[in-house]
Amino acid sequence: MATNGPVEAGGAYYIISRALGHKLGGAVGCTYYLGLSLLAVLEVLGAIEVMLYMDSGLELGMGEAGGTRVWAVLLLGVLTVLVWGGMALVSRAGLFFAAVVGLTLSAYYASLVAAPLPGSSPLVTGLRASTLRSNWGEEYTDGITFSDVLSVFFPCFTGILSGANRSKALKDPEKSIPRGTLTAICLSACLYTSYMIMWGAVADRDYLKYGPSFSAASGRRRRHLLGGGSESMSVVSEMAWPDATVVQIGVIIASLSQALQCLITAPQVLNAIAADGTVPFLNVAAPLNKDGEPHIALFMTTGICLCASMIGSLDLVAPLLSICFLCAYAALNFSTFALGLTKAPSWRPTWRYFHWSLGLAGFLLCTTLAFVIRWYFALVAIVLLAALVFYIESRQVQVDWGSALGGIRLDLATAAMLNLAHERRHSSNWRPQLLCLPSWPCRVEKKGGGGGGTAGAAGDTLLNVAAQLKKGRGLCVVAEVEEGNLSTDRGLSTRVNVAKERLRDRISSSGIKGFAHVVVAPSYRVGKTFAIQGLGFGGLEPNTVLLGWPRRNAVDFDEDADDGVDDDDDEIGGFGTRRDEAPSSSKPSDRAHWNGSTEFILAAVGAAVGLGNLLRFPYMVFKHGGAPFLIPYALAALFVGVPVLGAELMLGHAMQKGIVDSFAIMHARAWGIGAAATLGGFLLASYYGVIIAWVWVFLLASMTSSLPYDDGKEETFFYDDVLARRDDISRGIGPCKWWLVIALTLTWATCYACIRSGVKSAGKVIWVTLPLPYLLLFFLLVKGFTLDGAGAGLEFYLFKWDWSSLGKGEAWVDAVAQIFFGLSIACGNMPAYGSGCARDNKIGRNAWVIAVANAATSLYAGFVVFTFLGHLAHVDGVSVNDVAQGGWGLAFVVYPAAIATFGDGAAQFFAFCFFLMLLCLAIDSLFALIDGVITAFCDRFPRCAKHRELTAAVACVAGFFAGLPMTTEGGYQVVDVVDAYVSRYALVIAGLAETIFLGWVYGADRLQDESKALCGVGVGGRYFAPTLKYVVPSVLIVMLAYNLTREGETYGGYPRYAIGIFGWLCCVVAPVTLIGLGVAKPFSLLRPGAYLDLEDEEERAGGGGGVAGEGSLEMGRVRSRD
Repeated sequence: MATNGPVEAGGAYYIISRALGHKLGGAVGCTYYLGLSLLAVLEVLGAIEVMLYMDSGLELGMGEAGGTRVWAVLLLGVLTVLVWGGMALVSRAGLFFAAVVGLTLSAYYASLVAAPLPGSSPLVTGLRASTLRSNWGEEYTDGITFSDVLSVFFPCFTGILSGANRSKALKDPEKSIPRGTLTAICLSACLYTSYMIMWGAVADRDYLKYGPSFSAASGRRRRHLLGGGSESMSVVSEMAWPDATVVQIGVIIASLSQALQCLITAPQVLNAIAADGTVPFLNVAAPLNKDGEPHIALFMTTGICLCASMIGSLDLVAPLLSICFLCAYAALNFSTFALGLTKAPSWRPTWRYFHWSLGLAGFLLCTTLAFVIRWYFALVAIVLLAALVFYIESRQVQVDWGSALGGIRLDLATAAMLNLAHERRHSSNWRPQLLCLPSWPCRVEKKGGGGGGTAGAAGDTLLNVAAQLKKGRGLCVVAEVEEGNLSTDRGLSTRVNVAKERLRDRISSSGIKGFAHVVVAPSYRVGKTFAIQGLGFGGLEPNTVLLGWPRRNAVDFDEDADDGVDDDDDEIGGFGTRRDEAPSSSKPSDRAHWNGSTEFILAAVGAAVGLGNLLRFPYMVFKHGGAPFLIPYALAALFVGVPVLGAELMLGHAMQKGIVDSFAIMHARAWGIGAAATLGGFLLASYYGVIIAWVWVFLLASMTSSLPYDDGKEETFFYDDVLARRDDISRGIGPCKWWLVIALTLTWATCYACIRSGVKSAGKVIWVTLPLPYLLLFFLLVKGFTLDGAGAGLEFYLFKWDWSSLGKGEAWVDAVAQIFFGLSIACGNMPAYGSGCARDNKIGRNAWVIAVANAATSLYAGFVVFTFLGHLAHVDGVSVNDVAQGGWGLAFVVYPAAIATFGDGAAQFFAFCFFLMLLCLAIDSLFALIDGVITAFCDRFPRCAKHRELTAAVACVAGFFAGLPMTTEGGYQVVDVVDAYVSRYALVIAGLAETIFLGWVYGADRLQDESKALCGVGVGGRYFAPTLKYVVPSVLIVMLAYNLTREGETYGGYPRYAIGIFGWLCCVVAPVTLIGLGVAKPFSLLRPGAYLDLEDEEERAGGGGGVAGEGSLEMGRVRSRD
């Protein structure tokens, strides 16, 4: 690549962007830049590790982690000052650094040759073939794998692009870069290989792994990069010649010199990206100072390095930067493969020892290595690259260079066109290939722009019709006629170009993906004929002509009724609608609405915020390493939660229907998707009601003079007194317990009272049930901060970081599951709530408000929970690890135990506050879930809508009977099974079906555009459609596969009948069956004629016509026909 032409600033980024285009080039350039920055951090942390080994006093009294972070800030600051001083200063320092590195390498070789030195351990044998043979096989330390070792050693070779990065400073880069790069690779390979062989031949394996005191350190996990930590640094110290201190200082200086080089190169790469403008949000780094140095880019790089150095772990930084560099190497290899394969005219490298197959092999090897090192980091890198590509595309960045990918597309398109031209036509392969003439009929006598300027609103209406027919897919050619004579008219080419640009703008605004053509002809009628005969070629000739219909026609139109239309408004009415008629969706609806946007937000937040925020989220943070868990949680919220939540809210808002009817309107065979989501919501409601019944029992118990669960009796009270739990349910789940049945009756009676009148009653209740829990949480938080041991609890919650947890798939799956529970998506209730919003409600913006409120509540609740857990651990004299648990045990065992320590009076008060808070949080979610079920029936059956209170009563009774098996002696196990299988499968299956349909069948872009047309605001601009189409389905498929692979013989050791009935049958088979029934049996066939009576629909819409076919959000109540 370097010999194919001059390599400008940016080095590898410049090569990749010019070969693969600005989109991939900008994305890969960012990862390469990030890799360079992380390499600087790695080298600085390596130097600090040796410093702390040499003198433990350098920890500054803050422990190893604190001292490392402080020294990282100081050293990075010094290196930044050196780079800021200019290249001349760095060049002088570079010569010194090179000399020190050379001396250090020589000292290592001398130490290995001179071993064993006097006083060395007897396990140091000196260079012997027998020692090498005994050490030759693999024997990793416990917990270490080949992937770990590879991730540590791979950064040794990440400097091979230094020549390309400094190409502008080379006299003859076409010769210098290949020779220098190959020499560096060969020399490095020889150095590293010789070091490994010599170290393997000089001492016993355990001595090398654990140091002189290996017996005491046996089995200890490696914590640092340099040779395995302080134990192995002692090996270097004991064997170093001439002096250990000299060698250690050499290692420090060598590491800092490499960090300095990275701080020189990384800002140059960032500045090159910013100067090209390929990644718009980085354009701020484009300016140079008066010396031509990228000072802003340098400060940005230093900031990133400082943030990354706070990780403080070489083991985590090493694989991260390895993945970043592998992305760049893979892109370079793919560039040479693409250019070599397509034989691009610009591909003329002077380096002849190359074939495109080498590029392909290198690309595959780099990709494989990335997944071998850390498969999850590799997936994150792919998602990051995809997100950057989508961002660059969404910003419509324009550059003045092409790409090899364009050549590949051209070759493939040419081959496909040639094959298509000879393919025999058959009806099964027929597709409408439109030729749209939007300016006919028009008044050709109007001057000033020909066909391109006379289209007006008529042409735009016809373009909208074309967009509806093609749904943005397939071939569509839009043609205009420019009247004139090519041989005599001056300025005609300029007029043609202007008309073509206008036509392209109109096509883009109409959502059509197609081609714009302007035909020059003496008259419009002649030009129309030219367009029909001449446009298209091969198998892509238009086969359907789309024309407007003239308004003035005595046969087809009533002239008397049309007299009010001005002659200048001779327009077409799309599918029988008139231009002055509003779509039916804008007609006033008789559906009950929320009393303002605030009430809707409160209700939606109440539906989203529930027991999962208080009981599940804090434990997930604790379980998965503290604050690092917030990374997968935030990514899951951003790329899974918000898109699905926004889509569901937009769906209900636009259709003014619940989830079942909304999907049925979009497609008659999609009703099963809404039914599956509604079933999942009902299953959630069934066991949510039982948990609320438990809360009722504890709430009443807190009103007694002495708590029944004090003096360490909390487990006995919950499992024996409240649940009367049967440990073995192999012979059945036993009888119902009367007190739980009464509590369950009270639960559903409360629920019915809240939702009997729909949004009217729920909107009033929510003003109490939502603010009250936050007030009670505040009381509990204030109390928690005053408790002994609260600090220890908070440390375990957020401030005890364990980054290794991010390497476990369970953390990512739990994050997505928490988002599904926390935002109450794929349950059917959010579309029902959205359908109660007025048309002007900014539904997309409110989706973000709900998501942020849910996340903030989760974090807020965690502080309350862990202050109490810290107090309980302090009282019991144990670690927080020993008392922390999640789920129902946290709410009904651990928390009551902590409250019971407050003493009489205070214990009762705070117990009442806690369980009242649980009741309010849970009841909001319960009536939201069951409201989704009620809305589905009321939308489908007019009688249910007419008698909504009776429908609500029937739904609550159904929920009561569904919860009865969970009030038995084996009810706790049933709750556990339903909870697990709903979260693992039912919601995931429904969510997957939703996103596939909305993203691919209906169209995510279309959903977003039509929501904007209704209320002016979407969910997330251009970020929404790609995430809904690609990211969310991919994540849910991976999550589903992960859950299936973890599925043991029986969940929790429960009997097969319990798993089969309450797990697989209710939560897996039932939703899949509903989706299948929807595909097999169109919704309109469930009640003949329900959605096929277009005349009735036109009458309800005020005379507007409807499209017989796929429904549209824009058309509002236009129904779908199978």
